[in-house]
Amino acid sequence: MAFLLGKIISESDLDGFHYDKQGDTMPTKIPITGGPGTGKTTTLNLLGEKHTIVQEVARDLIDTQMKVEGGILPWTDIMTFQHMVHAVQKQRERGLTPGYVFLDRSHVDQFAYVDVFHSRHEEDDFLSYSRQLVESANYAPFAFILDPVPPEIMEADPNYRKEDPETSLKIHKALEKVYTEFGIELLAVPFMPVSERVTLITIETEKRVPK
Repeated sequence: MAFLLGKIISESDLDGFHYDKQGDTMPTKIPITGGPGTGKTTTLNLLGEKHTIVQEVARDLIDTQMKVEGGILPWTDIMTFQHMVHAVQKQRERGLTPGYVFLDRSHVDQFAYVDVFHSRHEEDDFLSYSRQLVESANYAPFAFILDPVPPEIMEADPNYRKEDPETSLKIHKALEKVYTEFGIELLAVPFMPVSERVTLITIETEKRVPK
C-alpha cells in the first residue's frame, strides 16, 4: 500500500488503466513542459485566469510524501514514484470540459525523467503502460517547452527556485527527445516576462486549435 495525496491506494490502483474515448466531447490537452525551475507553474497560474489548467502532479506528490514517514520520493524510488505520478495525472485529466486545457507536464514527461534518473528498457511493463496512457490521452499534436532561466538571473533573483543547471539541461534535452518520439511538435517559449509567455502561448494555441 502507498500513501497518496491523503488517500490509501493499492498497487493495483496504479496499473492497467487507460483513458476512455469520449468522441468529440474530449478536451484537447496541451502540455506545457520544461526542465525544473523554468517558470512553468507561474506561467500556468497566469494562464489559469482565463483557461482551464491542470497543475503539476510531481510537485504536489513530493510535498505530500515528504510529510509521510517512509514516503515514496523520486530520489529514493523513482519508478514507484513515476507510477504514482501517472495515477494522479490520470485522475486530474479525467472529467475535463470540452475545449482546450493547458497541462503542467503530461504523461510524456515521465519518459524523460526515467531516461535521466534511471534507464529505459523497452521490455519494462512501465513503458507499455505509459505508452497506452499517452496514446489514449488525446493530447494536442503540439506542446510548449519553456526555455531555462539564465543561470545569472536565477542566482540574482531569490524568487527563482534554485536548480542545478546541468541537471536542468539534461532534463530539457530528454523532454525534447521524448516529445519528438511521440510525434508531438514542441514549440519553444523563450525566457521573457511571464505575461509575454502567456501571450505567446495563447496566440500559438489559437492558431492551431479549431474554435
